[in-house]
Amino acid sequence: MPSATPTIPGTTPTPTSAPGVPTPTPTPTQTPTAPPKPIVIPTPLSSGQTIVGYGFSDVSPHQIVRSSANVLYVSVPTCNGYPNCYANVLPMYVATSAGTASGFFEADAAHRPFPLFGAVDTIESSAIAIGGNDLVYVAYITKGEGAFVATFDARANRWFAPVSLGATVSGIWGQGREGIGIAVDASGAPHVVWSYVGSDTRKHVAYANRTAGAWTAALRIDDAPLGNSQGAIHPAMAFAPDGTLLVAWLVGNKGGGYNVPDGSIYVRASRSGAWSPSARIPDVALGGNPGYAQTSIDQGPTIMVTANGTAHVTYLDTNDAIRYWYSPDLATWRGDRQPATQLTHNPSLGPDGSGGVFIYGHGTPYGSIAGHGNNLYRMHLAAGTNGWTAFGAPIVSDNNVDCSVSTRWSQFFHYYPSQIDFTYWHDTAPDFQLVGQR
Repeated sequence: MPSATPTIPGTTPTPTSAPGVPTPTPTPTQTPTAPPKPIVIPTPLSSGQTIVGYGFSDVSPHQIVRSSANVLYVSVPTCNGYPNCYANVLPMYVATSAGTASGFFEADAAHRPFPLFGAVDTIESSAIAIGGNDLVYVAYITKGEGAFVATFDARANRWFAPVSLGATVSGIWGQGREGIGIAVDASGAPHVVWSYVGSDTRKHVAYANRTAGAWTAALRIDDAPLGNSQGAIHPAMAFAPDGTLLVAWLVGNKGGGYNVPDGSIYVRASRSGAWSPSARIPDVALGGNPGYAQTSIDQGPTIMVTANGTAHVTYLDTNDAIRYWYSPDLATWRGDRQPATQLTHNPSLGPDGSGGVFIYGHGTPYGSIAGHGNNLYRMHLAAGTNGWTAFGAPIVSDNNVDCSVSTRWSQFFHYYPSQIDFTYWHDTAPDFQLVGQR
């Protein structure tokens, strides 16, 4: 593995003038589009379930934040018929009241991010994080232009012009294939990882952060060897309490095939800006020895670090069963706390508000196994315990769920940590988001 991380050629980012509270910059005029179809509300809504607005969430684990004033914000791309979504825009939905949200509205729609190439382009995925001064950083990836970060001032409810993170492009992807993640450090500075196609035509993972008010050049950080037709996809990131940054990604079939038995999960750490070599999670899963991770287009790892400094990763094996690994020292990974066999799709991690973690998934259980589709479920690993609960009664009853549950979590600036919030996607066209609050 290389000891140095190369700068990706041609990735000098557009300078940003967004220190503390940025100066507003008008965005280009958007081309008018036809009014969207009415949202068809599933009836009855589950308890604690609230309609957000048009949009879809898939793969990216964090697209919901709370401000210091205890107001929820959600930002996901729109879509009129997943997975064939074109000319998506990126609204910022704001709760109509502090505390428990009973409704949402779109703020500053005139300046929301949109694809520059019109109907042939689209915003494919987003991730958001909140930092100091209630600035919300929204990272997103497009089909033809690459990765961007737009800043939203949650105190004034206004957008500022997006900043390009460089000339790397995402390539021709369908929704669910791409990936982008964002997190803020203890100072409130944003850090971003995203997928791109390199000059070798393989998929790789890029990283950039904002230092002293300007974005760094993009770095390729996936350092694991790639076999034939393999690429590095679906990056996810999390900070530890000591400031260590962890990035997890999936190495698998370059085309994002379905049930291709070649997937591996890698995690790489950066301490004070110095990257250690990545570690492969040495799974021996149900699929064989060594165990392989699921490589279908919309499956990837999620990662978080609890307050005790333990890192947690979850993903699927090739049998669609949930796998869980943890690292008490942010370096050595252990797999001795596996949950009971549980099939799902799109598992994601979230906090329980008391130092433990949930794994969310979807699919109606039958016996000890769960299928794909209806309802949302979660299993629980309480702080100080070694065993997971199983999926029980659904936490959301909905017959059109096919997404990662996007949880609210951040190591820093995680306001109101005892409140559990998540957002998810109802996939009846036109697609729309809902929020669960517990």
